[in-house]
Amino acid sequence: MRRLKADELIVVNAHMPEGATFQVMGVQVYHKPHPYCVGVHHVEHAQKFGGRLSAECIRDGEQNGKVRCETKGCTLPFDEHTKEDTLVVRVEDNSQEALHENVALMDFLREMANVLATWGIDNIALPLYYQLPEYDD
Repeated sequence: MRRLKADELIVVNAHMPEGATFQVMGVQVYHKPHPYCVGVHHVEHAQKFGGRLSAECIRDGEQNGKVRCETKGCTLPFDEHTKEDTLVVRVEDNSQEALHENVALMDFLREMANVLATWGIDNIALPLYYQLPEYDD
């Protein structure tokens, strides 16, 4: 999980209600089915693109049969390796009843919906405190 960037944190804090019973913890990235794995062949193929290993370079390499995901047994093309950024919000009680009663949280999430979309954040997770993922740093 990554911490919010400074500009993201400013926006989140501006929308955070006073006395909130929840806390925005960060952004967790979920790769589906796994991160695309780059290997030696990708680096070699990047020479055709001036040494720049871009999405365009990888797609070209796959179309020409030069590269593929280096994860053992993976046959999926680059574009089928996706990711979802998920905002992680810590709540004391994430039972359905408690969440519906938490008006401040629901208002916050509604206010933040468009902002999160512009940041490329696809989902919101409301784990219990003890279920939180670790920070990457």
